[in-house]
Amino acid sequence: MRIDIDLLRELERTIDTVNPEKAEIPIKVLVNDFFKEKAIDFNIEPLDVREVEKYYKSDKPIWSLYPRMRLFDRFIKIKLLRKK
Repeated sequence: MRIDIDLLRELERTIDTVNPEKAEIPIKVLVNDFFKEKAIDFNIEPLDVREVEKYYKSDKPIWSLYPRMRLFDRFIKIKLLRKK
């Protein structure tokens, strides 16, 4: 199981660097094999690279907004409300 987690992290890094050509084979081999072998009870359809790209594209604005909102919240608490 540890190898699967490391490979999934590598897959995530590959997708984050916007290199879908390198992500296609790990998605087909690693992820889809995992769904077929270890998660067979869930009846998950095989993933396509375009589906993963679409997910990351929609997820990116949320995670770029999150740190800004934390900074804004910290500013309000510390400067305006004078809390630590």
